[in-house]
Amino acid sequence: MPRADLNLIYDIRRGKRSEWVYREMNGKLFFSRRPNPKKQTEAQKATRENFRIAMAYAKGVLADPAKRAPYEARAKKEGRPVRQLVISEMMKQRAEKRKSRRPSVSDG
Repeated sequence: MPRADLNLIYDIRRGKRSEWVYREMNGKLFFSRRPNPKKQTEAQKATRENFRIAMAYAKGVLADPAKRAPYEARAKKEGRPVRQLVISEMMKQRAEKRKSRRPSVSDG
């Protein structure tokens, strides 16, 4: 992602301006083009769907104290937010399932 060094006149920290999206990460300002949902590839659509499912799963886990407890312990150990850990775990599980369903080259 390109890094932006803008004049103080603009003083943009984050947000959208015309066709650009600005975000500040680690004290540096970056910008990129706004995504166009009409031009999504099938892979992008699949990733968005997987993320939607992971978010729904995380919502359920975080609402249930019994399911949340093991994630909290692990998140504290790894120094990550619990929500982020649950979402990433679910995304990894779904990616592994997709890989295992794909035929390998040698299956021909």
